[in-house]
Amino acid sequence: MKLHFKHRGGGTCLALLLALCWQNANSAAADPPGDAAAVALVQQLGGSLARDEGGAVILVDLQERPVTDQQLAVLAQLPDLQQLNLWGAAVTDQGVEKLMVLDKLQVLELQNTMVTDDSLRMLQKLPQLKSLNLRRCTQISDEGLAAIADFPRLAYLHLLYTKIGDAGLARLQAAKRLRLLDLRGCMSVTDAGLLSLSSLPELVALKLRSSSVTDAGLAHLSKLSQLKSLALEDAGLSDEGLAALAQLKELAELNLFRVPIGDEGLQQLGRIQSLRQLNLRSTYLTDDGLPHLAGLPNLEKLDLSETDTSDAGLTHLARFPALQSLNLWSTRISDQGLAALQTCQKLTALDLKGNYISDAGLKQLSGMKQLQTLNLSETQVSDEGLKNLQGLQALQSLDLSLTHVTQEGARQLQTLLPKAKIVRAE
Repeated sequence: MKLHFKHRGGGTCLALLLALCWQNANSAAADPPGDAAAVALVQQLGGSLARDEGGAVILVDLQERPVTDQQLAVLAQLPDLQQLNLWGAAVTDQGVEKLMVLDKLQVLELQNTMVTDDSLRMLQKLPQLKSLNLRRCTQISDEGLAAIADFPRLAYLHLLYTKIGDAGLARLQAAKRLRLLDLRGCMSVTDAGLLSLSSLPELVALKLRSSSVTDAGLAHLSKLSQLKSLALEDAGLSDEGLAALAQLKELAELNLFRVPIGDEGLQQLGRIQSLRQLNLRSTYLTDDGLPHLAGLPNLEKLDLSETDTSDAGLTHLARFPALQSLNLWSTRISDQGLAALQTCQKLTALDLKGNYISDAGLKQLSGMKQLQTLNLSETQVSDEGLKNLQGLQALQSLDLSLTHVTQEGARQLQTLLPKAKIVRAE
């Protein structure tokens, strides 16, 4: 069985699509001796595995399950392994060397390990490797990234919270197959480094979190005409600088978390008609800026959390007929503002956490039969208001944590909404 990669962004991530079921590590009755030893180790470590239709182990997940170099020699006995997720400081270059026999490996995660540039030079010899996650691998250097260009199939590279800087990005210019690059938390990345990335012809997803990225860097990124997903968290951008994004005609997902932009910046964003997902969390926008987004008819997901959005701002949401997901966590909305949401006929996910919403507000939601996910945590709702949710039979997830809802109230609602997972933490 092949592993297929799908970029979801927004969170922009890789999803492993497997036509199989997760299995516990104790399902190894008919395994060959080598496989049996590896499966037993996964069970001992509390990890998970998956098999293909023929029963061969193709995925081992040991996230947050510390493993040693010596134990990797046991896992290397799984000849059909296609994905291996490792974590922990006990993994070094010596352990990676033991994995070099896994010629079917496509996805490798080495998060929080002590691997160095030597591991990169070894891993480039794995013929099928497509995705490499080096999150918090702080021993990797700028010089070591020169090896990335020689990976025959590598398309997805995660370098979050490493010490990589502009010199490292200069070495990635030769990695022409890269499609996704995650550099969040690489604080040494500046505008100069983004100039190096502007020549990557297949890059469709880029994630950055660095205060050293400014308008000048955004101008470099505007050359990536094929870019579909862009995260610019904590960047030092201005409203005027966002004008460069209008050149990205394929851009569908944009994350501007904690970027100091305001209403004038939204005027620039309103010109990117290809946008489907927009994260404006912790920006300086106000109600006056939301009309500028009216030019985004295809917008499906909007995050306005931790902004000054109020009831007046919600009246502009009717301009987004395709809206499916809306995050209003910790804004300034009240019961009265929720009436405007009734115009969002396709809305299936709504986050109202941390707002002054009471039972009266829930009456406004009673007609939104399409809702599947609803977060009411840290609001003022009580058992009395829950009767307004009884008709929301499509609900799959409901969070009532830190509200006035009692355990009995949640229990009664659960009987009426059997498909919903109701959470009530005190």
